[in-house]
Amino acid sequence: MSRHGKRGAPGGSVSRRTFLRTIALGAGATALTACQPQTPTAAPQAVPPPAAPPAAQPGWQQAWDALVEAARREGQLVLHAPPTAETRQRLPAAFKDRFGITVEYVAVRSSELAPKIVAEKQAGLVSIDVAITGMSSWVDVLYPAGLVADMKPLLILPEVIDASLWVADPPLFVDPEQKKLMRLFNSASAMVAVNRDHVDPASLRTAQDLLRPELRQRIISDDPLVAGPGGLAATYFLEMFGEDFVRKLYGEQVVSNRDPRQRADGVGRGVFPVWVGAEAAPIQTLLDDGFHIEIVRLQDAPGYTSAAFGISGIIEGAPHPKAAQLFANWLASREGLEIYSRAEREVGMRKDLNYAEWVPEFTIPKPGVKYIDTYTWDFKSRVQPAAQEKLRELLRTG
Repeated sequence: MSRHGKRGAPGGSVSRRTFLRTIALGAGATALTACQPQTPTAAPQAVPPPAAPPAAQPGWQQAWDALVEAARREGQLVLHAPPTAETRQRLPAAFKDRFGITVEYVAVRSSELAPKIVAEKQAGLVSIDVAITGMSSWVDVLYPAGLVADMKPLLILPEVIDASLWVADPPLFVDPEQKKLMRLFNSASAMVAVNRDHVDPASLRTAQDLLRPELRQRIISDDPLVAGPGGLAATYFLEMFGEDFVRKLYGEQVVSNRDPRQRADGVGRGVFPVWVGAEAAPIQTLLDDGFHIEIVRLQDAPGYTSAAFGISGIIEGAPHPKAAQLFANWLASREGLEIYSRAEREVGMRKDLNYAEWVPEFTIPKPGVKYIDTYTWDFKSRVQPAAQEKLRELLRTG
């Protein structure tokens, strides 16, 4: 645990197996998980998609059947996705059960993996098929390197291409070309979570209350200087309250830690009874386990919306292109997005799912609240990088 964490250095490889082994060794227990049953199961005999709406394009069923068959011949998908334990278990298992295709699950931090993907591409190798992650690695690394394939033309399922089934604002595709990176989630932030056995939630009414002396070194956050929930929260506070506030909050009050499980453990045990920029899934887990956690709505900081690990993209040159296309379609379907939304406990962009059944109430955006959307291309390519540079300056980090 440290005040501001350390960054991973880019690396390269000469073979897919060596590349994945390097990731696994460098990232510890969360690096690479091969998600498949211990006992082989027979491939499904048929994969009927949901019923098509009246506006479905002619020939889509034949195209879908051909895609499923081609993907099954490839037999494998290499997926980079969140380290969330439930997602690691449920998403690959559901895809294999549905289509009979094994998933290799790479769960290292995207800010560490993205430069490695670029390095392997430069070495003439691509090992990742699909990535579902936050937006920063796409904007800063993968998109500029030409490693994001067109997705929109590859979407076949009528329930995926039917715009009436998706919320209109924010837009479904977030990249400048509006065809490569699909936004699956739109959740409201939990700006501050409090263990009320150790801190009275009523004592935190405004952002200034986070600077009270008794909270010094008792507030935890993800690293504010790297892509992730910590960086989003720090950028938000900088935009809302300026440099002096951020210097005091992150320079004096906050202890940063990049491991979400360690952050949750610290909050649950009361070592760090206040969590700034908290993630929905670990908060809900703490609540499910009986910890007295409460979300505090600061009067002067309504918060922001984000897609969390909700930006889906196909890697250019994917080694299993048909499996990648099939997964992209399935993930955006009602079935796939419900599984992913339930695992991550994030609010999805589809309008035909009742997220209130499984996501925390505090993550559902409230009508009329003026949130800052932190998952626009402008925010990620211009606002947040400038804020991160300023944060490094303010916190005296190189």
